[in-house]
Amino acid sequence: MNVIWSEKAAETVRDIAAYIQREFGEQTKAKFLSEIDATVSVLVLNPKMGAKDPFLKDFSVELRSVRVNRLNRIVYYIDGQRIVIASFRDNRRDPKKFADDVELAD
Repeated sequence: MNVIWSEKAAETVRDIAAYIQREFGEQTKAKFLSEIDATVSVLVLNPKMGAKDPFLKDFSVELRSVRVNRLNRIVYYIDGQRIVIASFRDNRRDPKKFADDVELAD
């Protein structure tokens, strides 16, 4: 399966990585990005491993989410042979606002 990142999700990861590098250094940033890569690699092998997200049930696609680390989660959906990452979110945010971060692919 191919993995496609929405622009919004990719931008969120870039912003978080820049913040981590600024505040905690290059090594911590590399660990963060490695956690994301490892999660996506497992997701490619097991696309339905993520739980259906109850806060995102009103979309035209079945959104699932998978935990990257204790602070972050990837929200995605399966579109044929693609896994589309629709959001990268902070688990500490208000769940009622999760839908604001979702961007579906064309």
